[in-house]
Amino acid sequence: MKKILLASTLKPLDDTRMYEKFGISLSKFYQVIILGFGSAQPKVQANIEFESLYKGDSKSYNRFFALKNFYKKLLFHQPNIIIVHSPELLPVAGWYAISHKVKIIYDVRENYFNNIRYQANYSFFPKLTLSVAVRSVEHISKLFVSAYILAEKCYQEEFSFHKKKYQVIQNKFVAPEGLNKFQKAKSQSDFKFIYTGTISGVYGIWEAIHFIEETNKIEISATLDIVGHVVSDKLLEELRLAIKDKYYIKLQSGNPLVSHHIVLEKLLEADFAILPYQPNKSTWGCIPTKMFECIALEIPMLVQKNKNWESLCEIYPAAHFIDFSNFDPQSVLDELKSKKFYKNKPNEEVLWKEEEKKLLALVAES
Repeated sequence: MKKILLASTLKPLDDTRMYEKFGISLSKFYQVIILGFGSAQPKVQANIEFESLYKGDSKSYNRFFALKNFYKKLLFHQPNIIIVHSPELLPVAGWYAISHKVKIIYDVRENYFNNIRYQANYSFFPKLTLSVAVRSVEHISKLFVSAYILAEKCYQEEFSFHKKKYQVIQNKFVAPEGLNKFQKAKSQSDFKFIYTGTISGVYGIWEAIHFIEETNKIEISATLDIVGHVVSDKLLEELRLAIKDKYYIKLQSGNPLVSHHIVLEKLLEADFAILPYQPNKSTWGCIPTKMFECIALEIPMLVQKNKNWESLCEIYPAAHFIDFSNFDPQSVLDELKSKKFYKNKPNEEVLWKEEEKKLLALVAES
């Protein structure tokens, strides 16, 4: 049986895309080794092995030692195909692939150049240096990468290095084992909101808090659960301080992450998922994974206005769209209470099943 090695320095071993989607799909036909940072390992799966590249989370200093460890694991496992899920592993994977004549597939999960450039995570000079370095590595990868996977349709226009051979494979929904045991529960309130996933300024955490504060002035039973990974310790402390005296806001952050299964269970307990993503060049053309999840689970959403997202959601309809910087809370609540969501049921267009076929075909051709 051929071996496929999946690796990332940015994601945990139980990452939704690397493990629940790529790993499980590929394990039906291949022996799969998953390398990520240390976290709670998923339960044992047939044809899947898990090994940590380093301990801690993606902010850990141990991450800098992961490249050497990655090369050692390549030498040990001798995979037939390497799927790289983070750009900093490309040079090491390329060196190994050229010397051992194996295939590399680069899963372009994000536009890392735009993330570094347009998100407020770095000061000017580190931002300039890192963004140029990442994009340079991605362009050089054309010398040794046999195929590219794009997580977003918009990446077809945003990049040029992938043109040799690529396939768009989106982050559509796959239900983890056991999720069907949890049915959508009706909350005591008609306005139980939830914010899940990555918790950051770009993804609108402060807008979510402001919305629920304004809403709570007129609807005392409105609540907000915040569940996910906070991008920095500084932000975590700011959040804790901001919600300290607000009984209607609860924060559940992981150490280092909240498991995806818990996130989905929490989503099923909510009346509405809130997606207040702020306009930013790094994310504006992308479709949040959370959106596919909510549609598949038929969870109504309150979403920042965005034409791409509106065209996806209006089919069902799955969401109500507002401008989180300028809204009237009473009219929003009235609309949420009266609007009929999911008159048209979602089908396979939001599920991983079709994406799995594309993944397996691409790997078979590589």
